[in-house]
Amino acid sequence: MNIDDATFVVTDVETTGTSANDHRILEVGAVKVQGGEAVDRFQHLVNPEQSVPSRITKLTGITTGMVFEAPTVEGPSMRRALACYEFGLHRRAEALLKSIQQQGGEAFAVQYWLGRNLQDEGEPGDALKAYGKALQARPDHVDTIKRIVGLNLVDNRKQEAAKYLEKLVEIRPDDVDTMLFLSDIYGSLREYEKALEWARKALKLAPDNAAAREKVALYTGAVESDSQAE
Repeated sequence: MNIDDATFVVTDVETTGTSANDHRILEVGAVKVQGGEAVDRFQHLVNPEQSVPSRITKLTGITTGMVFEAPTVEGPSMRRALACYEFGLHRRAEALLKSIQQQGGEAFAVQYWLGRNLQDEGEPGDALKAYGKALQARPDHVDTIKRIVGLNLVDNRKQEAAKYLEKLVEIRPDDVDTMLFLSDIYGSLREYEKALEWARKALKLAPDNAAAREKVALYTGAVESDSQAE
């Protein structure tokens, strides 16, 4: 077949780097060629779920902020849009992508990676807001919860950190280490009954755990001392 008579699609991507293992797609583009002429085009940003390195921004002009509200390439929304384009439904593809952006992108990925970047950039307050929105989309995401806990502890918001640690135990009910951590936090807040409660839960799950035994003894004594003082 003469190429001038053929109909085909030329595709191109921009990525965050050159490693297939470590880097991700951040823009997809395609041109449909028919009779030697470009008859249709498709182009859209993709959320790479990681920061866009400064060297890539210099090459492509694409910044981290530009891709946060884009769909992820593995997300069902992007797959549907690409499938529409493949079958010639270009307007449908563009409509899908526009709808995704209006709805705030792939909610969890957008907010989670926004939080990661804000945290890296030393903006803990804004990072916490982003992680909170990510957690609304995926309430059981362990890493998001841990990051919220860490940011709260850095600012000495121990009560708030304890609240999220308790969420973590709901997700992982056999997590003895988190129970002991909760015991320590409540102990530091002088809430000895709660400290004892979490130490006992840890000891029940791990009867041979020396740290759990020590905390049960410590906070039992603290609770008794508080009772005598009253």
